[in-house]
Amino acid sequence: MKVDYIVCDIETTFNNNVHTPTMIGSLTEEELVIFRDRSAIMGFFSYLYESDYSCVYSHNFSNYDSYFFLKNLLILGLRINKIFIKNNSIFFLEVQLYDKVVYFRDSYLLFPFKLKAIMEHLTSFQKLKMIFARELNVRVEVYIAFDLIFLYYLLKSSFFFKKAYGLDIRKYITSTHYVYSLFLKTINSKNIFMLKLVKKYYIQRSYSGGFVDICGNSGSSIYYYDVNSLYPYMMLKNIPWKECRWQEGDFNFNFFFGFLEVTIL
Repeated sequence: MKVDYIVCDIETTFNNNVHTPTMIGSLTEEELVIFRDRSAIMGFFSYLYESDYSCVYSHNFSNYDSYFFLKNLLILGLRINKIFIKNNSIFFLEVQLYDKVVYFRDSYLLFPFKLKAIMEHLTSFQKLKMIFARELNVRVEVYIAFDLIFLYYLLKSSFFFKKAYGLDIRKYITSTHYVYSLFLKTINSKNIFMLKLVKKYYIQRSYSGGFVDICGNSGSSIYYYDVNSLYPYMMLKNIPWKECRWQEGDFNFNFFFGFLEVTIL
């Protein structure tokens, strides 16, 4: 299946506290191309314009590659059609590359791990040391090629979901966005059960969490505990929703399933 995207990777040198792009590799279904020197990104833009591809993925585009791309786009005076920025990270970029629209995406937001870690997890294969290559440029080129090939086929394998569920991964910025859309598309029940107002208020009061005030406290060898992400963790469990009814008095906790209102002295 032909896929409409290019994967790329930027390598830089660090001099005088400044990162300078010196090499960028790109991979499509047809060819692997490596651009060198300070004009590497400009060469990549020219290649991208002349190609048949309009979607570009790079790993960690949001927090690294995007800044180099954006700087060169501004130098060329090209129009930014859309940009999505969150916490100073550029998640998505739509560029008017002359008469062609190009989309820049971050594959890290879909697979939030380093490529090396994903590779070792899926294949149990670790990168080989390039002992045979004494020249630095040769070693860098081999590493670029290695990462690009793995990233390309990692993305391509995800296009299985387009056939299975009709969801094109290129339309989703993050893995959360994609999984949530997949859930909505595949959910069987279209009717969402709603609790009556009184029961709903009773249950929702606990969602805000509790508040603890301690006055005149003192002690030694004290341990402080906090539970993080308890609510998301519990949302993975079954929750009562059908035939909810009030129950008071003593009951067996080993067989109880529901919500409790507790007063602690």
